[in-house]
Amino acid sequence: MGRDPSAPQQNIHKPDVFDGIRLNKAIASAGLCSRRKADQLIFAGQVSVNGVPEVNPARHVLPDDRIAVNGRELGAAQDYCYLLLHKPVQTVCTVSDPEGRPTVMEYLPTGLRRLRLYPVGRLDYFSEGLLLLTNDGQLAQRLTHPRHHQPKVYEVLVRGSVPETALTTMRQGMRLAEGQ
Repeated sequence: MGRDPSAPQQNIHKPDVFDGIRLNKAIASAGLCSRRKADQLIFAGQVSVNGVPEVNPARHVLPDDRIAVNGRELGAAQDYCYLLLHKPVQTVCTVSDPEGRPTVMEYLPTGLRRLRLYPVGRLDYFSEGLLLLTNDGQLAQRLTHPRHHQPKVYEVLVRGSVPETALTTMRQGMRLAEGQ
């Protein structure tokens, strides 16, 4: 017996374990910490979902789930931010430097520092140039991970003269430790 075509259709969706996003990603998206730190909080029993303790960072949560860390409920996921910054010479492309050198984060206003931005890619300490900072980990990974084969073009201004043999080598392409 077939379905009655005149009967109203029901579009009831019951969420399953694959709906939503991973708990560690939800915590990181709320701006509390990194996914790795979120994993540590979850394993330590410091996270609850809808009032129930959760120790599985791979658990999927839905937008209406209430997530709390140490009893404090998290707010909604923060919006992504994309910022271009001109990195000056003698500045490190990192969030913090154990050697105490100036980092690109020091050039951001305090309000932007709270967004957990991080540099996408690197420029050498003695280089200057345009740098992307974001809190969008998926975009950063697509732009920087070698498996995505994103072409990169570098313009270099060199003081002094460069021997023609070195220029010929550079024009032909060079193989670096990370690839060509």
